[in-house]
Amino acid sequence: VDIASHSPELLRLCADSGLLPCLISDLKKDDPLLQMASLEVVQDLAATSHGLQYLKEVDAIEKAAQLLTPPADDPLGSLTQPGAFKFFTGLVCLDTAGVRWLGEHVPTFLPALMSSFDGLEMSSLFPVVVDTFCMVASRPDGMKFLLDHPSHGSPAFTAMKNAIRTAPTEVRVRCLDSLCSVFRTPVCDLDQATVTRVETCWYSAPCDSRMSTAELLWQVARQPFMEVRQAALHTLAAMVAWPFIATELLSLSGFVEYALDRRTESERAGKEAKYELVKQLALSETVKTSLDAPIMMKFRLYVREGPLFVLPESAVKTGEE
Repeated sequence: VDIASHSPELLRLCADSGLLPCLISDLKKDDPLLQMASLEVVQDLAATSHGLQYLKEVDAIEKAAQLLTPPADDPLGSLTQPGAFKFFTGLVCLDTAGVRWLGEHVPTFLPALMSSFDGLEMSSLFPVVVDTFCMVASRPDGMKFLLDHPSHGSPAFTAMKNAIRTAPTEVRVRCLDSLCSVFRTPVCDLDQATVTRVETCWYSAPCDSRMSTAELLWQVARQPFMEVRQAALHTLAAMVAWPFIATELLSLSGFVEYALDRRTESERAGKEAKYELVKQLALSETVKTSLDAPIMMKFRLYVREGPLFVLPESAVKTGEE
């Protein structure tokens, strides 16, 4: 694969020698271990335009797409499905492929991804499909690609919001980090129509709780588990750049007081995560136009003092002492 990746001529030599066809044939066998190994190896070949074209010509892309939706009666399908999603997740990041390429050449990818969110919060596949979805959704072209699907990507956000409430800690953190990566997409890179659809289809996606997304994340950010709390604070900091989310956060009773209260965090990791949130609030144009000048001065002071600033404690000495 390393040799074939250098040029079309070398790829053709490797193909004529029988080495590449042998590797591709492993992908088409019924042995899940061989299929997973083959997928992992040909990932590097897909990073080149001639390699990707070759994989398409020999039906390797089509076979990988079939692994996304194994037959219901296939007991080994759950072994190859995560590897197939990881393979196509890798293609999203490549200059040779990308989101639109997947939409044109692998039409089953998005339906398979969306259907995988149904009732999977406790499944071992769930973290994989969350990573896949957010890898696509964190790109401006990927956002539009997902929003154009009939489901608009809403099932993914519903599943992640439910998982943030009830799933094991590792899965909760995974979902929070994924949401953070999606909302770190610069709003300035998106048109207003896309921003509106993100609000209505993703941010406002229904879940088992009646709380809004902002309320849910703020609640998690006040829980006693540092790993989850830190991830929630990072996610809130990323979301503040979106005007409609910043507006909702400011409307939550007690949120501004919470943001300015350093006593809510006692560990270094928590203090630094909280500082990131306050810094983004201080930089937000929405926040600047919504809050009074004295409160904005407190936000700027918080930022100047840094994340590890300790409030001075005063003591009164009596005559008896």
